[in-house]
Amino acid sequence: MHCPPAFWLVYVSAGSATHLYSYKTMFVGEDILDNTQQLLNDFIVREFLNDKPRTITASDNLIEDGVIDSLAILMLIKYIEDQFSVSIEPDDVTIENFESVATISRLIEKRTPH
Repeated sequence: MHCPPAFWLVYVSAGSATHLYSYKTMFVGEDILDNTQQLLNDFIVREFLNDKPRTITASDNLIEDGVIDSLAILMLIKYIEDQFSVSIEPDDVTIENFESVATISRLIEKRTPH
């Protein structure tokens, strides 16, 4: 069964600036992108695919598919630390943690204080 994407808009205020973000939850078979995964997906497409029309699922291998490389991982770490207010430790920087949107999302969850 194919479900259409769900869209919603969110206003975020930072100081005197207000930004409008549109979030989309994509249904790809059993692979549902949550908000963290969608933010990661949007960043990866924007920064590394130059908005080329390509769909990335949560389980796509970003390294094997040539979407990200070592420099891209450093950029992702900076984005993650800024966007999600978490600290990525040197021991966290492994191929396994950065191979897909799902594994990156799990790393963020692991590093988020509860």
